[in-house]
Amino acid sequence: MLDGKDRAAYSLSRLSDEVEWTDAKPGVDYDVEYLQSAGTADRMTIEIRRLEADEKLHQYAIGRPEAADEALTEIVRYDAFELHVAPSEVFDADAAAEVYYHYFQTNTVPEGMHLRELDFS
Repeated sequence: MLDGKDRAAYSLSRLSDEVEWTDAKPGVDYDVEYLQSAGTADRMTIEIRRLEADEKLHQYAIGRPEAADEALTEIVRYDAFELHVAPSEVFDADAAAEVYYHYFQTNTVPEGMHLRELDFS
């Protein structure tokens, strides 16, 4: 369970075809695409990184549909960091579990979720 300090982040990625799940090691990036969260079990943000049609990796903050029209007025804290997100981009553990389960099954987010591209330049 995310507590914002000792356990401040969580990620899920697919293993390559050459790696069996029993051989997977924590902290090793097996894929460049992933779903990740940061924050606490009560207040977290979820991001997805995926390869797009332009053959480049893009990273997005995931939000409910209304996030498209919201300003970044909420703060999600984890460890010594703060993320500024829209109110509809804040999830609790139960809501995040639904997104993670859908990603686990389909390698994408549930239909209707808003994706706000993140710029790291």
